[in-house]
Amino acid sequence: MRDGFSLCVLELKRLILDKHHKLLEPAKKQLFWLLTELVKLKVTDVDTLIAAMMRHIVGGDVSGKNINFITAILRLLIDHKYVPCYVFAT
Repeated sequence: MRDGFSLCVLELKRLILDKHHKLLEPAKKQLFWLLTELVKLKVTDVDTLIAAMMRHIVGGDVSGKNINFITAILRLLIDHKYVPCYVFAT
């Protein structure tokens, strides 16, 4: 079902870009879980969601919260690097 996810991806992108900083930790974890599942399903335009998540990495911040966020994004990218055109540009 590739056509049914376009609205989902659009709304998630809006949520990530506009409201990510306001979300509580459990909601952020659920959002990241959903992003992981969308990557596993090879949903179209999921790379834009990953790019939007990466915009929330705070440069120079070595707090545990930021390091865990960076680690989770890197783990997602490393685990799914075999999926060309969805996560990494070719």
